[in-house]
Amino acid sequence: NGFGFDPVFRPQGYNKTFSQMSEVEKGRISHRGMAIKSIKQQFECMIKQ
Repeated sequence: NGFGFDPVFRPQGYNKTFSQMSEVEKGRISHRGMAIKSIKQQFECMIKQ
């Protein structure tokens, strides 16, 4: 699961390496996860208008 280098990297502020994290945890800090969160917020603002 993940990439071969996942056991090596531990994100700043976390006590787990990427290989120890669940997919949900990885999604919260990944650039893709952040992009999805941002676009979701933008869509919600557009819908409210």
